[in-house]
Amino acid sequence: MRIPYASRSLSYRDAVTLLDGADGPITALLATMIDVDGDGFDLIGNGSLFAQRRRLIEWCADVLLGLPERVTGIGRFERTEILLAAHSILVVTAYLESIDQDEINSIRFTRRRHDEAVDFLIEQPLPAPTPDEGFHANREHHRHYYESVDVLLGVYAAPGASKTYGLAYARLAANVAEFGAWAAPETAALRQLLASMSTGAAADARRADLARRYRLRLDRSILESAAVPHHVEMPALGAAYVSPRCRVRAYTFGSPASESWWNEGRPVEDLGGFLGAHLTTPWAVAAPLVVLGQPGSGKSVLTRVLAATMPENDFLVVRVELRSVPADTSVQHQIEQALYQEIGERIGWAELSRSAGDALPVVLLDGFDELLQVTGVNQSDYLERVRQFQEREADVGRPVAAVVTSRTVVADRARFPDGTVVVRLEPFDEPRIRSWLDVWNGANTAKLATRSLERLPAEAVLAHPELAGQPLLLLLLALYDATANALQRCEADLGRAELYERLFADFIDREVEKLGPDLTEAVRREEVDREWRRLTAVAIAMLNRGGDVITEAELNDDIPHLLDPDDLPRHDPRGLNRALTVGQFLVGRFFFIHDSQATRDVGHPETSFEFLHATFGEFLAARHIVTALTDLAADRAYRAGRRQPGHLDAGYFYAATSFITITRRGPLRSFCQTMLEALDERRRAECLDLVLELLPDAGYPHPRWSLPEYEPERRPVAARHAAFSANLVWLAVVLARGPIRGADLFEGAGPGIWNRYARFWQSQMPTEDFERLVDVLRVESDSADVTVSYPGGPVAVLRSLGWAVTPDGPFADFQADADSPGWRTARLASFLQEDRGPSDMMIPIWRDLGPPALIGTGDGLASTYRMLLELLLRPADDMPAADRIAMYGHALDACSRNLTSARFVQLVWRQLGDDLGVLPPADVARMLLERTKCLATDKHGAYVVVKSLRALVGAESALAAQLETALESSRKGVARLRSAR
Repeated sequence: MRIPYASRSLSYRDAVTLLDGADGPITALLATMIDVDGDGFDLIGNGSLFAQRRRLIEWCADVLLGLPERVTGIGRFERTEILLAAHSILVVTAYLESIDQDEINSIRFTRRRHDEAVDFLIEQPLPAPTPDEGFHANREHHRHYYESVDVLLGVYAAPGASKTYGLAYARLAANVAEFGAWAAPETAALRQLLASMSTGAAADARRADLARRYRLRLDRSILESAAVPHHVEMPALGAAYVSPRCRVRAYTFGSPASESWWNEGRPVEDLGGFLGAHLTTPWAVAAPLVVLGQPGSGKSVLTRVLAATMPENDFLVVRVELRSVPADTSVQHQIEQALYQEIGERIGWAELSRSAGDALPVVLLDGFDELLQVTGVNQSDYLERVRQFQEREADVGRPVAAVVTSRTVVADRARFPDGTVVVRLEPFDEPRIRSWLDVWNGANTAKLATRSLERLPAEAVLAHPELAGQPLLLLLLALYDATANALQRCEADLGRAELYERLFADFIDREVEKLGPDLTEAVRREEVDREWRRLTAVAIAMLNRGGDVITEAELNDDIPHLLDPDDLPRHDPRGLNRALTVGQFLVGRFFFIHDSQATRDVGHPETSFEFLHATFGEFLAARHIVTALTDLAADRAYRAGRRQPGHLDAGYFYAATSFITITRRGPLRSFCQTMLEALDERRRAECLDLVLELLPDAGYPHPRWSLPEYEPERRPVAARHAAFSANLVWLAVVLARGPIRGADLFEGAGPGIWNRYARFWQSQMPTEDFERLVDVLRVESDSADVTVSYPGGPVAVLRSLGWAVTPDGPFADFQADADSPGWRTARLASFLQEDRGPSDMMIPIWRDLGPPALIGTGDGLASTYRMLLELLLRPADDMPAADRIAMYGHALDACSRNLTSARFVQLVWRQLGDDLGVLPPADVARMLLERTKCLATDKHGAYVVVKSLRALVGAESALAAQLETALESSRKGVARLRSAR
């Protein structure tokens, strides 16, 4: 027997069958516990479960005693199955041990209540420990389970059962590593934890070779580049890696991209221990584990460390860099392509998986966010495709675990399968920062001493907590200080953009020094500027092609358009060596850029280039855009003072801002904003005047502008105009340093003009670009014009929608928090400035009910708005009772999952109470018992409904008892209920 796919727990019957075998004596004993009619278990007769409890308890004791030996030397997943079955046996046995004979003799059943008790105790899946919830939450699940059994049997054994279970679990945790890890996954380092669970089976040659290649990367530098500054010693990855803290939450609803979603996440002190625990559970093969983090938080490094440290005897690990495999193909083909890149031979996934033997295959899919950046490819279903791949593999007997990494900010662009475990990497705390610095200083003390420099003290780094908390930025702080102890002497308010600026400037200065000591200051400055132009041109070339990787051929095509001839690499025709290509010149010059073999949609490897981290490219692209803007503004100001100003050529600026919107990427937008805000007043005013001059004519042809031939991606003219004009509007808002009127942006005024632009952007931009634009601009209006600003402070909702505003009375305007769910729902209507009648109608719903959510109904999706309005407006007797009860179930599911507002919850419970006179009460009761969490959503409403149901179904019925227990458990606990009685 195998555990059913995606099961998080087993029933008692299934666990007995798995541990005792289909023909075992205990399995046979359970089969005999059937009454003479053959229609159910007999719980209280001579052949009953309770009559045989001593034998079952003894059998369980034998199973648990022999468990360590039984799970030694078997396959990784088989071991997991047996351990989960043993836990299920323990859950029921703890209850059997805790109920005394007098209570057994007092049990009296009706047939219906008897069958419900049998089903609950023997057939229903039992609570199982889950690392994502933690030990205390798991103990609560078991306590509620035992209390429910008490109610069904009419006894009081739950407290004793909970204690017995806890003691037995502690004994298991001391003898079997998995039980300890599931209870406290953060207590052990990853390598030691997995080693303690090892089955000991030897890896075959192919798996051993793959693992060896991954392990070798631990000995490589944390920053791999031939052009790493010579004055620093980069520590090895294995020595420098520090396991971060994290938050963990199982996905059921909402957006993991939002900060508020993580309020209910469980903090975990050590990520490595948690991952080790998770990978030894059956639900690791049921859905992907998703690791989210900010740029530079260590997501990719985590996958390298995982691949290198997971024991090859127990795991077959395949690491897939998603940026290096075709985006528009199956998960299996991506894995096979990654294997080819790693070992240089073609091997099918099925063949490799079968060869794993006892080892559990684990696929590490690194960089989901980079798939989303592939223009024209919709990857929102990628996590579902990974889950479907896991499901298929499990169905054919090849279970596989999967881990997917991504930037947090794009998590709202993916559909998370229900139950997916999501991990968010947390910034380094002080002990982790100090630990990392110990390694850095240990590697660099000698080199620093030769230049009379000091080690980097933790206090200098901790003065910049926002930077030091991210591993990549911590490394950059160390690199910056290593030149001349600059960090130890700088001010405490150093921001990320300034850190990047100083770090790049420091490196460029050293490159220019290599040209010789005899450079004049003017020549030196020109060479420095030339190096900046080269770097930023590479970054904008990548950005305009929509990704973080650019092939050598693409770079060679683009750079001549973006650089003057004097900035291109020079070649001495008298030399014997072949001239370097642009890409080869740059990759050999800057440690921020390195080459790789990337496979994209062409289907075969190509030499490609990328920055060591995406934010390096985003910073440099932002610098390119802002420099192009300020240079053009200065040129315009200079021409304005001449008698014949001549033609203003905005072609270079247009080339940098017409292929992608600045607002699409958070770091790019942030870097641009920081640089623009740092401009002095004169330059800021010049830039604003330029932007406002360009906007009205942005959509017209400009044949005299330069670079018409530059087209890294073929785009319709309308699409480029949309990106260009949207970028100009965003730049105007930032440069204005406050709200700006529509009349200042466009020819003419009024919401109608804005609406035409907004609809134009919506029609021409990729969906993600438009949604990000809506997110970062606030639009308000009156009858005459619109006002555009950056979000911040409360929102005047009616004014934002362009509705007639009265100073007071029932229809007066009202304020909403800018981040409130209601305002986020209304944001698109406000941005588009249209459909004012429907918008006005929806205001009470936006304000009181929160944003709509889509709920799966089995037949498709339905919005929470529609469900509530159907329940409130459609008479209960106007639809089949079963359909209406099902609709209540879906609405209450939304309430339980916090998808709705408190007012929504109140209305659902109130309407359910009103409908009890029409709906079958027993069916309503069963619907509520299937989702007992909903009883805690509105204690008063649930109390009224449960008390009404109790009267309708009969106070002595099992349904009434179960409902009362569930209600009281959700409020105060079963002990308070008994004392009240």
